[in-house]
Amino acid sequence: MDISLHFGLSGLLELQQSWQTLESKINRPNHSHSFAWWQAYLEELASQPDEFCFISVRQDGETIAICPFVTQVHRRFGLFSARVLASVHDPNFLFPDIMVVPQHQRPDFLPELAKRLSRLLKWDMLVIGGVMGVLETSHAVACLPKLSQPRLFRENEIGCFDVPMDDYEAYQQRLSRKDRANLRRTTKKIEAYDDCLHQSVMEPEKIPQALQTFLDVEAAGWKGAGGEGTAIKVNPEMTRFYEKLAAAYAASGQCQVNLLSVEGNTIAGQFAFQLGDTLYMNKIGFNPDYSGLNPGNVLMGKQFERYCADPGIARVNLMSSAHHLKKWAPDLEPSYRYYLCNTTLAGLAITAFFRLKPWLRKAKARLHEMKKKDPAATTGEVS
Repeated sequence: MDISLHFGLSGLLELQQSWQTLESKINRPNHSHSFAWWQAYLEELASQPDEFCFISVRQDGETIAICPFVTQVHRRFGLFSARVLASVHDPNFLFPDIMVVPQHQRPDFLPELAKRLSRLLKWDMLVIGGVMGVLETSHAVACLPKLSQPRLFRENEIGCFDVPMDDYEAYQQRLSRKDRANLRRTTKKIEAYDDCLHQSVMEPEKIPQALQTFLDVEAAGWKGAGGEGTAIKVNPEMTRFYEKLAAAYAASGQCQVNLLSVEGNTIAGQFAFQLGDTLYMNKIGFNPDYSGLNPGNVLMGKQFERYCADPGIARVNLMSSAHHLKKWAPDLEPSYRYYLCNTTLAGLAITAFFRLKPWLRKAKARLHEMKKKDPAATTGEVS
């Protein structure tokens, strides 16, 4: 196992050829495995790109793994500093992961890598957060030992909705009766327009214009400058990020911009991309002038119908676990944050803290119960 370290955007570009070769070999890729996503992120959104360290692992002259981490120094309780290698913690990376070829995904891979890494880089703790919690989804989970390992700890995080694709009629039966009725009713209203147009734009030469149309409709509603200001178009850096993503994914046939129009107006739009057999619904927006027609829901319903008929799509990832998405009958993929501590002084101190954590929680809960039963007993008050 030969390890090399590559820092920042220049380090990422050094790895471009080996990264893209590795990307083509892995199972169940997500956006954190995508070179195009990382390049656009470091160029446009990362506040301190030089803090990113890409660990390349080679064996017999072949790249078998690339592990992206952020180098950080954390102060713990004001007593000591911990040198941390952490997966990126950013809303644009919902489930960051390492990337390992299938034949090397084994439970001792990450511990062995961590041990060898100590010869090149000082670290006290590895943190891998947001990883999906099943072997088929996460390379990190496949490359970690059981939690009985003495310096490995795990915490729960918010998961992500995943919709397995099936025959469309069978899929509709998973929806509640009320949601099925509402979807049929609003779909009929929109299809009653003579010029109703539903299109999925995938041609590379048409993607730029379709993307601008989507950005306009997404910014027209509550996400726009007059509302919460979270629309892509409100932020120039975010706009460039999506323009670069769209261009890169369109070139390889992985990008689609889905649009729904009536009366010559785009009333809903969606940006999506496909990696492997998973379709990622990344962003959606609708025209508030047509909000009574629920155009966003109608567009999603039409897309689900198309995806169910596409043998190349096994599942649709909604890239969110927002409550309003439950209407689409998704499965919730669990998500976890893993901590692997080193045998350094700081690493051992963090290990001790994690082992004490359950006891401290129980003690806090007992104290809370005592306070509820007898406030004077915990405050020292005399009646």
